[in-house]
Amino acid sequence: MESKHHDPGGKRRMRLPDGVKGDAEYFGARRQYRLWLSREWGQPTDPYALWIGMNPSTADAYANDPTVAREMKFTNDALSFKRYFKVNILDYRATKPRDLALLEEPARSERNLPVIIKLAANAARIIVCHGDLHRSFQTFATETVRCLESEGHELWCLGRTLRNAAPRHPLYVKSNSPLVRF
Repeated sequence: MESKHHDPGGKRRMRLPDGVKGDAEYFGARRQYRLWLSREWGQPTDPYALWIGMNPSTADAYANDPTVAREMKFTNDALSFKRYFKVNILDYRATKPRDLALLEEPARSERNLPVIIKLAANAARIIVCHGDLHRSFQTFATETVRCLESEGHELWCLGRTLRNAAPRHPLYVKSNSPLVRF
């Protein structure tokens, strides 16, 4: 029997640390799109960091994946924030980015960019961290950055990739890497 829900692949899921509340918004006939994910280990009114990655993987309202765990650590240790939101350039859930180019449905839904803009409006810090994108998706990253900059947001990153100066992915930097202007 086929599952009603989309399987993004991957096997690495970690339970949320004690005291952390999680939430997420999905849509699609099989919940194949994730618009945002959040973690809170302070108060609901505390400032939050908004991390903008490439695409959602296995993390959900109840479990972390390695990327979300690392971003939470940066948020807590480097920024001293107790709230975290995660959005992505592409909102289709997959653990292998190369699979996104083979989809029969859009890798980025029409609902995605408006959600990013809305969450950015109240973010205390916005960190771009999508890494090197497949060339067919680069326009989505450019559009996202331009929209956020046109709204007056300062964008930060964990450094740039050597290949095309994309913002580095948090799993591929040292845990004490400083945030720099994007």
